[in-house]
Amino acid sequence: MVERCFVKAVTMQLIHYPDPRLLVICDPNNFTITKDRKILAGYMFKIMNTNKGVGLAAPQVGLNLRMFVWNQNGFGQAIWNPILSYLSGNIESTEGCLSIPGVNVNMQRAVSSILSGEGMNGKKLRFIGGKKTTPIWQHEIDHLDGKLIIDNMSRDDTIANKEALRELLKNTVA
Repeated sequence: MVERCFVKAVTMQLIHYPDPRLLVICDPNNFTITKDRKILAGYMFKIMNTNKGVGLAAPQVGLNLRMFVWNQNGFGQAIWNPILSYLSGNIESTEGCLSIPGVNVNMQRAVSSILSGEGMNGKKLRFIGGKKTTPIWQHEIDHLDGKLIIDNMSRDDTIANKEALRELLKNTVA
């Protein structure tokens, strides 16, 4: 599995809705070789930064791995097999997604949390999230669970995003 994932990492690119790989529920993985984790995370950071994002989940580059990268205020991190717990508070904000360009959805997200998982070296990590990081983590974990922001669109969001979604569907290669 590691070799196959590494080969895909070399040619990976951002995929867009309605690609069915965005709807896959990712299983926990044993991607344990530190060198390969660093290479994979490096490619994902590059794609995220090139597209001016703050987070990117493995399914967004076509990989069925339970991992994501994020960057908030210059602090970047990669995490494997993430678990988000102790969610509290509530904030509503407009949220976009690199895999659904041009679409913005009003989302309800928690404002604090604890994120745990494994880092690039395979060792356990634990972060306390605030109102900036917790929504990013929730968004990326939604991707790992096969959920997209468009799953939460209100009637107003649907109307506002109708043309952008139509364009994405029109550009789908049959």
